[in-house]
Amino acid sequence: MKYRNIAAFAFGLSILGGLRAQSLEQAQTRVNDLAQSEGKKALDLNACFSSALYPGGLGNLAWRGNSPNLAYVNYSDKIKNLKTRDARSGSESVLLPIDSFFSWFQMPYFPAFHWLNENEVWFQSKTGIEFLNIQTQAKEAGIRIPAGTQALEITDNGRSVAYVLDDQLYLNDQILTTDGGHGIVYGQSVHRNEFGIEKGLFWSPSGHRLAFYRMDEGRVSPYPLVDLNERPAKHQSIPYPMAGDSSHTVSIGIAQTGSSKVVYLQTEGPYDQYLTNITWSPDEKSVYVFALNRGQDTCALKQYDSETGALITTLFTQTSPRYVEPEHGLHFLPGSQTDFLFFSEYSGYNHLWLYSSKGKTELTPSPVGFNLTLHGKGAVRPLTQGNWEVLDFLGFASGASSSSIQANAMLYTSTQRSPLNVDVYAWNWGSKGSKPVLLTQFQGVHSVSPASCNFAQSMFVDMFSSTNTPRSYLVQAINWKESATVQTPLLVFEAANPLQEYSLARMEMSQLENEGNILYTRTFYPSDFDPSKKYPVVCYLYGGPHAQMIQNRWLGGANLWFHYMAQAGYIVYTVDNRGSSHRGLAFEQATFRNLGLVEMNDQLAVLRHFKSLPYVDSNRCGVHGWSFGGFMTTSLMTRQAGAFQVGVAGGPVIDWNYYEIMYTERYMDRPQENPDGYAANSLLNHANKLAGRLLMIHGTLDNVVLWQHSQLFVEKCVQSGVTGLDYFIYPGHEHNVMGRDRAHLYKKVSQYFFEHL
Repeated sequence: MKYRNIAAFAFGLSILGGLRAQSLEQAQTRVNDLAQSEGKKALDLNACFSSALYPGGLGNLAWRGNSPNLAYVNYSDKIKNLKTRDARSGSESVLLPIDSFFSWFQMPYFPAFHWLNENEVWFQSKTGIEFLNIQTQAKEAGIRIPAGTQALEITDNGRSVAYVLDDQLYLNDQILTTDGGHGIVYGQSVHRNEFGIEKGLFWSPSGHRLAFYRMDEGRVSPYPLVDLNERPAKHQSIPYPMAGDSSHTVSIGIAQTGSSKVVYLQTEGPYDQYLTNITWSPDEKSVYVFALNRGQDTCALKQYDSETGALITTLFTQTSPRYVEPEHGLHFLPGSQTDFLFFSEYSGYNHLWLYSSKGKTELTPSPVGFNLTLHGKGAVRPLTQGNWEVLDFLGFASGASSSSIQANAMLYTSTQRSPLNVDVYAWNWGSKGSKPVLLTQFQGVHSVSPASCNFAQSMFVDMFSSTNTPRSYLVQAINWKESATVQTPLLVFEAANPLQEYSLARMEMSQLENEGNILYTRTFYPSDFDPSKKYPVVCYLYGGPHAQMIQNRWLGGANLWFHYMAQAGYIVYTVDNRGSSHRGLAFEQATFRNLGLVEMNDQLAVLRHFKSLPYVDSNRCGVHGWSFGGFMTTSLMTRQAGAFQVGVAGGPVIDWNYYEIMYTERYMDRPQENPDGYAANSLLNHANKLAGRLLMIHGTLDNVVLWQHSQLFVEKCVQSGVTGLDYFIYPGHEHNVMGRDRAHLYKKVSQYFFEHL
């Protein structure tokens, strides 16, 4: 190998096991020289976080009402227009020049259109709701909305709007509340966004009634955050319910358009229960709510009268020896006010079940200890079954015009083909003997949402990605007979490979086994990988619940930093350990009451595998993660001191006593109930064991994993005389360092590995 300068020569010595420390400039030199030898462009850390090197896509993609026509903006085009595509013929034309739109409406951006029919749309501007007939270019009178709203939800037809302003709830021009603020929160997400909750306003199907959350945070201790950009620094208190402490109280109100009357659901139970997955009945007479106890081991589905708020009945209750986690609402069968589909993990995997007012209950013993108790005359039975998960219900096909379609034909996404894939299945389960039909033929991740389905035309839009496909948009038509059949999809858009001209690492996806569990891995090797040499390794991890790092999607679910580090001379790998998503409840709940232990066992098993490889330098192993990954990084650097020589922990949970109730108590129970588990997994009790070098990073306004976590760890290191800890903060940043500072963050992370590994 020829070296162009001293920096490159220094890097060469480090690879040979001599000089190890290097600078960002030296690492970039290696990346540049490697790219030049391949006749390609070189990555740099700024480019790794530039949108220009990630696949392009379509914006404003939507069906034009119930027609077979799609509308979208191709942001890859130099001249951008709102276009339309006939999904049957594939013919495309310009629907609306965006320049024309901006001449009609003084807006700094092109908004999302919501189609009322094939030609009429509504959209949100900075002043309210606007209506436009694109065909005639006629504007209608809109709905004015004051600036500064804290939450906003619009009916499907755009004719009514609910919003929160100055902490008070409004329905159109009618103010519904007067006591908002000072710990009373209206119409916004509650329970800290757990249990599938993303918003706090819920319109009924016709838009005549509104359900909303009211949260009283009076029992929650205030927590101080300090904005350092003010002079003097500005103190701000947020309600932050820590594990074991008092929680907030949530109730659900019902309002009706044209009236200031509000009734509240009579949700009996402890003040700190969780109310989630609000669902309206099709006739709007009832509201259904999953009520989960604070211990999160008992969940009841309750039906309330939307006129009076009175409890009508409790339909069924699910209990678990560990936890029940409701994250999906109900899906009523077409034409029924009583029968619906719901999600349950009773079988050990997330599946669709049927509740019917008449019928026979079909329950076999749960392999994960669930109990399901029916109250009243209803019946339940599983629909989908198997050692795989249903991820999302997309809808029923009964809206299609073909008379051959059965009322119970449905679409859903699942991991049936592989835990690394997401596929779409159709199933006419109301027809005896029919089986689910795989609609997405290409192996990879198919992103399909209910909004992208057009059941009137028996079509759906599929945004597809795989390790070999950057991004494609396909329209898939379905032939509904006794069972669905697949037709050749229409390609609407195919993103160019933005990395075609770049020198990239070699990615490999594989699997290992530990304690009888299959663990999926993703590894990046330098493009000039030589098995006769020794390479340092860096493990990037998350490791916590509700995450899957490795999928059959573009870059394997990684980002370009992995390629950069590999091209700089490192082997970079990730493993999804037990506790992560989409592998079933036994895999996920293995961490119960002991967060960190089983996860470390899996990570160490994979590390041992890499250390056993002849081309890995077992004395140069690094680990990096953020949030739960920061907790894992710090755990491995302390509780397993010496396994890794260098770590970078971002926004780490250090002691679960200081983390929020909803998340922590699900996996750890309350501190009063599980003192040994909390003590064993508090990294404050292991700080004195830190070996090697650890860089800890935190945002000063982090309102998720409080800054207090890492500061307490620093204090413990000082008290213990530990000097291997380095510390860096990002003033003004919350839990994630985003925006222009993100490239700086990864320069900092990379530099730390370059200097110490």
